[in-house]
Parts: sequence; structure tokens; C-alpha cells
Amino acid sequence: MAQKIFVFSGKGGVGKSTVTAAVSKSLLYCGKKVLCIDADIGFRSLDLILNTGNQAVYNWLDLMENRCDADRAAVSAEGCPDLLSAPNNYSEKITLESVGEMLSRLDGKYDYIFVDSPAGCGALHEIFARLCDRALLIATADSVCVRSAETAAAKIGEYNDGLDIRLIVNRFNKAEVLKGRQLNLDDTMDAVRVGLAGVVPEDRTIGNMSGGCTLSQKAQSAFNRIARRITGEQICLDPKTL
Repeated sequence: MAQKIFVFSGKGGVGKSTVTAAVSKSLLYCGKKVLCIDADIGFRSLDLILNTGNQAVYNWLDLMENRCDADRAAVSAEGCPDLLSAPNNYSEKITLESVGEMLSRLDGKYDYIFVDSPAGCGALHEIFARLCDRALLIATADSVCVRSAETAAAKIGEYNDGLDIRLIVNRFNKAEVLKGRQLNLDDTMDAVRVGLAGVVPEDRTIGNMSGGCTLSQKAQSAFNRIARRITGEQICLDPKTL
């Protein structure tokens, strides 16, 4: 049975989709079978980040409504996890029951299923949060983002009080902390009130993933550590790696 991981954020533009893609690829490198579901209806981006181009003919709404099977709906590029693209429009047929049935059909095919959600909180967030086993909250260490992340974490926790939520601090820059323009990690965790899953440093190669850019060693190592923690390894946070 696949572990289903809900990826969310408070505000947009924090790098949620790039983190989803990079962590998923790291798990793939570890020999895991991985699926990403783009749940950002109408604003999908994972197909660009995962370099699937125009391969996708179907999306997960098509799969949910039995217009295709999983093998036809999921696409992938070399070295990337499988991807189910988001539909262009919301449908009243997207319910807890219908999405749950779709996920159950995918369970045996994968070790991990990541759901990349839109920013904020809404009906779709509630559906996927109730159906997932774990959640990753993506935030940057600025006061505006941290406030919205705290609100989002509290709301997702209301949807599923048994959900294991962990924080990934993205675009962390120690120089900006010293200048007082970013919060330090302790203050960020205290404000969001969520345990830490990992820290991703500020790195230009991450933002260029959609152009086929190879991640720097520092960025790749950060995502590898997060992936290993997801698999259950006890990986300590080393300030020297940030």
C-alpha cells in the first residue's frame, strides 16, 4: 500500500511544486515507485517541472471518471516519477468518495503518492488531507509566509487530526538570517508549530528545474536527506550543510 503524502502551503510562490518534484525524484533514486498528483486545478505546473511536456492526454479526473486506466493517465520523463496531471476545471464529481476510490486503485502500483495541492485551504484540500497519511508543509522563513503557514497547518489539522504534518523550510539563506531579513529555524518552527522535515537552501538551480537544469550538489543533498527521512531514516540536521 502506498504512503500518501499531502503537500501544501499557506501562501503561493514558496516553491511547493519544485520541492514536491525534487523530493519525489530523490525517492525514485532510492529505488521507490513514486507518483505525483498535480492537484492545482487550472494552474498545473508539475508537468513543466517534471519535463513531461505534452505527453499527458488524460488527467486524474479522467481516471476518476473511468475515461482511462492508470497506465494511460500517468506519464513520466526519464529519471522522473510518474505524474497525473491536474484537470483544467473543477467538477462537482470530485468528492471524498470518488477521490478515495481513485487513490485505492493506485495503491498497489506505488510506494509513495504525493499530492501537490494549490496554495491556501479549500474543499479540495479537505478531501485530499482526509485521504492522506502524512503531510508536508512548505514555507519560506519570512514573517508573512510563516504566518500563513501557521494558519494553513491549523486548518489542515482540523480536516484530519491524525495527519502527521511536517515542515520543510525552503529557500533558507543564513546570510539573510544574520541581516534580520529571515527568521532563524527555531523561530520559524515555533511560529508554525510543526516539526521539521528538512531545510532546502537558497539555490538558483532549483528554480531552473523546469528548464532541465541539474540540481547543485548542495540542493540535491538537501532533497536526498528529506527523502531518507520520509523513508524512516534518522537523519540529523547539520547546520554546516545549510
